[in-house]
Amino acid sequence: MDSPILRTPLPPGSKICIVGAGTTGLLAAKNALEQGYRPVVFEKTDRIGGVWRQDDPGPAQHSPAYDSLYTNSSSTLMNISDFEFPFSTSYHFPTRQEICRYYQAYCDHFNLGPLIRFSTSVVHVAPVLCPQGGNTEWLVTAVQAGAQHEPERFQAVLLASGQFSEPEWPRLAGMHLFQGVVQHSKTYRNPKDLAGKRVLIVGIGNSALDISLEVARSDAASVEIACRSGTTIIPVSDFHGQPCDQILLNRFFDALPSKMRLLFFFALTRKTNQVFHQAGLQKPPPEYAHGHFSNLKEHAAYREMLESGRIKLRPGLQELGPRSATFNDGTVAEVDYIICCTGYKFSFPYLETSVREQAFVQRNVEHGQKSFNLQYMKLYRHILHPEHPTLAFLGIVLTYGNESCVGEMQARWALSLWRGATPQPTRKELRAHVEAVEKSAEAKT
Repeated sequence: MDSPILRTPLPPGSKICIVGAGTTGLLAAKNALEQGYRPVVFEKTDRIGGVWRQDDPGPAQHSPAYDSLYTNSSSTLMNISDFEFPFSTSYHFPTRQEICRYYQAYCDHFNLGPLIRFSTSVVHVAPVLCPQGGNTEWLVTAVQAGAQHEPERFQAVLLASGQFSEPEWPRLAGMHLFQGVVQHSKTYRNPKDLAGKRVLIVGIGNSALDISLEVARSDAASVEIACRSGTTIIPVSDFHGQPCDQILLNRFFDALPSKMRLLFFFALTRKTNQVFHQAGLQKPPPEYAHGHFSNLKEHAAYREMLESGRIKLRPGLQELGPRSATFNDGTVAEVDYIICCTGYKFSFPYLETSVREQAFVQRNVEHGQKSFNLQYMKLYRHILHPEHPTLAFLGIVLTYGNESCVGEMQARWALSLWRGATPQPTRKELRAHVEAVEKSAEAKT
């Protein structure tokens, strides 16, 4: 008979390790308390806020937040389930400073501060296989002020350290020849040093759209975007400035027939995507058509930049020269400064190597003349480790909407499952789900 994934539920009072006191980590801590557990939150910086709170540039830089950053989701959808914004935001979409202020208020309201060990970095998380067929427990080693603590034992671990830690750098032929500046969007803060520069943005994701518009409004000499593949551009607001998420993410819209939803979505995005395609953006490959999109904040302003030629879209980058870039269509642009908006690698360096290898796939894929880094995680419901179900990953998802909201629901589900209040899958069901995830990811290569 196939057995459930947990040998026994985790009893009240069990110690739960939470890595990260960003938005998702705080939500997980509050929910762990509510479900009768003893959460301990490890935060490597001296403040809460995660990616929304800036820190100083340098080798230890944690946050990728640039000065002008604000959310893609409206304040209505950024609301936590049981704690609405206690103040009015400056616009429909809160700024990074307002998000930090909001989560500080949440932390204070639920008295989460005493649970957090600030300036404490987790350096190792290793499984402990319990005798008599018990659940996997965990030894967590942390460092504070340069001193390594003794390993501490926990009955379960929630990883909320996010997915914006280790930059993904593109493979750029001729990089050794290039005499200008190359940086990743993680270290970009503002365009003050770009006056007179010929700027090339690599990538066409959310950050690339934000940064390219900001640079185009500055005194930069030119702005080009190299995009290897296409995407669907989704404006975050409609033509009247109202947030699209309040239109698309509700029960009424979900209840509409699928063809009507598609027609409405097409009408909402058609004009903006038409301008991008006329400017040279490719359509996404068929296998990515429903999951490859980028959120555009100021669509009217961006369309003007494309139509005037202030922002130029180019195909993929073929090679660099000392002060030039050659693209896949043979065209050449003069370039002084490159900003790589090429995303991030999954990075949980503190996990025991065997645990990491059981859950992560990261490898280079050659596809004709193109190569790319394939990465995905083999998790049950995008949350549970395939071999150790007392280890949960939070917020490693792609959503149209508030990812912290999804992280809160993930934490609530994992904690409820551990407590025995939510039906467990069997080991056979878990394996079948993970195999389907792997098959789907590999099919896109």
